[in-house]
Order: sequence, then structure tokens, then C-alpha cells
Amino acid sequence: MNRAQSDSIGVILLVAVISLTITTTGVVVLTEWQSGIDQGPVASIDSEITPINVTLGHRGGDVLYPQNTTIHLIGADEEISLDEPLEPGTSLSREFDRLDGTIELLVVYDPR
Repeated sequence: MNRAQSDSIGVILLVAVISLTITTTGVVVLTEWQSGIDQGPVASIDSEITPINVTLGHRGGDVLYPQNTTIHLIGADEEISLDEPLEPGTSLSREFDRLDGTIELLVVYDPR
């Protein structure tokens, strides 16, 4: 009777060791994979759009540089280019011909 209990404990320990090994390997692989992904700048942008004006406020995060950041107004077929870096605490305002309908603001980072 003592032997059955030893076999059960051995199986439980073996399953625990295998589970721990698989979990550790998965964590290492996912960490390496995540570190290999080139992520662009992270910024908090507030926007205000009126029919004739678009204002963007950089509330925090990384600086957005003109050479790799473009701002699109989808639905208005307009594109905003930055003249100088957009730093946290600064804002940018652009006037347009009258904007009608629904407008979507898209900030694109292109590292090329």
C-alpha cells in the first residue's frame, strides 16, 4: 500500500517539473520576441477639430520628429507635416478649407 502513494507523489512532482520548465521556456521566448519588436514613440495626443481648424496638443511621452511623423485627416484628404519636433507640452494648429462630415485623425510613425 505504501508503494501506490509514492508513485502518485512521483507523478505529481514530474508533472510539476515539466509544467515549470514549459512555462519558463515560454516566458523567455515571449520576452525575447517582445524585445525584438521595434516600437515607435509613445505619445499622448489630444486633438480638437473644428470645421476650419485642427489643434493637436502633445500631453506627454516621446518627442515626435518631422522626418518620421505624418498626421493624416482621413475623411478630409488632408495631411499635416510637422515643421519642427512636437515636444511634450507643446501644441500644433493648422487651418484648412471647410471640413465637412466625419473626420478621423491618424498619427503615423514611419522610421524610414
